[in-house]
Amino acid sequence: MALGRTDPDWRLRHGCPPCTFEQPNECLLYPASLKAMDGNNSAKCMANAGSADLHIFPSRYMIPPDQVDMFKDDVRLRPAANSTEENTVHVFEQTGIFLSARQHGIIQTVTEMRRSGELAKYPLATINKLLDVFGDNQAIGSDISCSLSKTVAASSIRDKAFNRKLLLSVNAFHRHAHNRKCQLQYHPMYLCGFRLEDLETCECIFASSNAAACLIRHASHFHYSQFLDLHFDQWDMDKYLELSHFIFNNYKQAVTLIDDFTKELDAYCLSFPDQAMDFETWVTEELAYLESIASEPAHDALAVDYVEALEKLNTYQQQFDSLGTDEFLTYLPSSFTPDSGLSVAASQSTKQAQAARHAVEHRLQIQINIVEDLETCLDIAERWTPGNSDYQETLEYSRQWKFIRAVEDLEGLVVQRLFELSKANLSSTSYKLRRQISRAIVKRSGAIRTALDKYNKLAVVQNPRRPTLQYSEILSYAALGEFDILKHSRHNILTKPWSNTTHRQMGVKYFKILRAREEITRLNVETRRLHTWIDAEHSDIKHVATELELTNPPLASEIWRLYHRQRRVNDVHHVRINRIYSLEGFTGCVPSDVTTTDDSLDSVDEVSVEMIEDELEGDEAARFDLCIQQMSL
Repeated sequence: MALGRTDPDWRLRHGCPPCTFEQPNECLLYPASLKAMDGNNSAKCMANAGSADLHIFPSRYMIPPDQVDMFKDDVRLRPAANSTEENTVHVFEQTGIFLSARQHGIIQTVTEMRRSGELAKYPLATINKLLDVFGDNQAIGSDISCSLSKTVAASSIRDKAFNRKLLLSVNAFHRHAHNRKCQLQYHPMYLCGFRLEDLETCECIFASSNAAACLIRHASHFHYSQFLDLHFDQWDMDKYLELSHFIFNNYKQAVTLIDDFTKELDAYCLSFPDQAMDFETWVTEELAYLESIASEPAHDALAVDYVEALEKLNTYQQQFDSLGTDEFLTYLPSSFTPDSGLSVAASQSTKQAQAARHAVEHRLQIQINIVEDLETCLDIAERWTPGNSDYQETLEYSRQWKFIRAVEDLEGLVVQRLFELSKANLSSTSYKLRRQISRAIVKRSGAIRTALDKYNKLAVVQNPRRPTLQYSEILSYAALGEFDILKHSRHNILTKPWSNTTHRQMGVKYFKILRAREEITRLNVETRRLHTWIDAEHSDIKHVATELELTNPPLASEIWRLYHRQRRVNDVHHVRINRIYSLEGFTGCVPSDVTTTDDSLDSVDEVSVEMIEDELEGDEAARFDLCIQQMSL
C-alpha cells in the first residue's frame, strides 16, 4: 500500500515493463502485445486432500472459479482440446492448470482445471480477463487457435473480442500438426506485427513448474495455491532479471538475420530476372486456392455420386441378366400331375433361385430410382454411358479424390509421428511416458507404411502420374507442408510459382526478414520502456522509503530493503541496455545522458548477474524458511 500498488491487477498491468510501460511519442505497436496460453496436466491435486484446511490463499495469479464457470455453457458442442480419462477426473480435484504468459516469459494468469481436461471455458475465461485488463489489439498464441477462433466467435465474448480486435495465432512449433491452409492464416511468420516470436513460452514455464508437482499432489487447496504462487513468483523474478538479456539477444538475432537473408534473397532474385518475386501475392494466391478446394463443389460431388450410381446400376443389371428366367416357368402343365414325382430338392432349388432373382430385381429397381433422382438434380436429359466424355471426366475426378484422401491420411500419420519423436526426446519426460510414446511410434510406423502402400498404388494411375514415395522421403514433408502440393493435379498447381520448392524456401526467408524488421521496431520501443521504468522505479521507491523513515521506521526498513534489491537487479539492466545502444545496427533513440559501451563489458555483466543471483537465492531461502515456520504454527 505504501508504494500505491493496491490495484488487484497491478501485477498484470505493470509486471512486464517492456510490454506495459508506455511512453509518450513512441512508435505505435500493432498488436499492442504478444501473449501465449496453454494447459498442463502435471499440476494435479488429489480429491479430498487436506479437506480439514478451509483457508483460502489469496493468489495473485489465479482466476477465481466463478469467473471460469460463467463460460461452462457457452459452447456445449465443442469438445475439450485434450481429453482426460474418467478415472483421472474422479481421483483428482485439480487435473492441471491453464495459464497465460507474455512473450518475455512473465506469467499473466493461471486457472485451475477442475475434474476435466482443457475445456473451452478455460481459454475463454483467460481471454476475457486479458481483454478486460489490457483492452484493444491483444495477440494471443495457442496450439489450437484455428479452432479456438471459432469457439470465441460462438461464445458470449464474441462481441468483446471483435470490438477489441483480438488476434489469435498458432504457436510456431505446433504448426506441424496443422494443414497448410491453417498455417497461412494463423502462423506467426505470416501475421503482421508478430515479429520473430514463436509463442512457445508456456512450454518453458511448464518444464519448470513440473518440478512442483510432487509438492502439491497431496496438499490442501490452500497449500496447492500457495506452492504454485511461490513458484510462479520466483519464475517472474528470474524473468525480470533476464528482460534486458532477452532484448539484447533478440536484437542481435534480428540484425544478423536481416543481413544474411537479404543477401541470399537479392542473389536469388537476380537469378530470375524475368520473374517478379512477389512472395506476399503468392501466399495470397495459395490461400485462395486452398480455400477454393476446401469443400468439393456441389455439382462435382453430385456428378461423382451419379457415376458411382451408374456403375452400381450396371453391376446389378448384369447380375439380374445372369440369373435368366426362373426354372419354375419352364415346366409344362403335365409335369404337375399327382404322380409326377417332382423332387423336394428341385423344389427347394427353385425357391432359392426365385428368391435370389427377386432380391436382385429389388436392388436393381432401387438403383434405377437413385439414378433417376440424380439425373433430375443434375438436369441430365440423356443417361451417361461409359463412352460419354462427361462420364470419363467425372470418373477421373473420382479417382483423384481417392488419391487426395490417401495423401491426407498419410500426412496425418507422419505429423503425429513427428510429434511423438520430439516428445520422446524431452529430458523432463518420465520413463513411463517415454515407454508409451515409444510404443506409439512403433505402431504409427506400421500405419504409415500401410498408408504409404495405398498412396503408391493410387499414384501410378493418376493423370499425370504422381511420383511414388519411399518411407524415408515422406518424413521430411511434414514440416514443409508439401503434402498439399501433391493433392490436386486437376488445378494445374505445378505451374504456379508458389508450388516451386525453392521459391517456397526463399519465401520463408522473405517473411522472416519482414518479421525481423518488426522485431527491431518493437525492441526499440521495449528498450526505451525498460530504461525509463528502472529509472522511475528507483526514484519512486526511494522517495517512499525516505518519507516513511519519520512516520513508520519498520515499514521504511522493508521499503529500503526492496529498494536495494531492485537496485542490484536494475544495475545489471543498465549495463545491458548500454550494450544494446552500442550494437551495430541499433536504430532506436539513445538518451543524451547515456555513454555507449563495448563488448568488453560482457564479462562484467556475467559476474554481476552471478552475484545478484547468489544474493537473490539467499533472500529466497530466508523467505522460504520463514514461510515454512509459519506453516508449522
